[in-house]
Amino acid sequence: MTTRLPIVNIEGNLQELPSGDAISAASSILLSVLNQTGVTITKGSVVYITGANNGTPTVSLASASSDALSNEAVGLVFSDIAAGDIGTVVTHGALSGVNTSTATAGQSIWLSTIAGKFTVTKPTPPDSMVLLGTVLNSSVNSGRIFIEISTIQAPTTGSGADFDTAIIASIALG
Repeated sequence: MTTRLPIVNIEGNLQELPSGDAISAASSILLSVLNQTGVTITKGSVVYITGANNGTPTVSLASASSDALSNEAVGLVFSDIAAGDIGTVVTHGALSGVNTSTATAGQSIWLSTIAGKFTVTKPTPPDSMVLLGTVLNSSVNSGRIFIEISTIQAPTTGSGADFDTAIIASIALG
């Protein structure tokens, strides 16, 4: 029998999690969400808010391939959420038990162009640049991430190099 420990989620509601997960959740901000995608959203997937159903945010897999799929990125899924079920997303703080084997401790992770995935490679325009957080432990099965999402605005025209050149020229010209 699994022991369940109570925590208070982001909405201020009491929620019970299996005891092994509660330690990680205690240092995180959690959000209850509804999966209306028609498929299971797996643990560690990056999601964005697509709307709401009776006051509960609905989510789908986020992707850096477009602003529409990335600007509302809210967090990483705490544990698998079956289609039609309510589950938990970590919006800020630690998430354990995810595959971080492609990264090293201290390395930043970014929203990938592959839906629901993260990468250690910083996206370049025209892809959206969404910094998800930092790897705390690199491991296939017991990786740990500190989630702190921030969207980085890219220049609206030209490449990043053109933008940097424009700033330097502006400084030089006074």
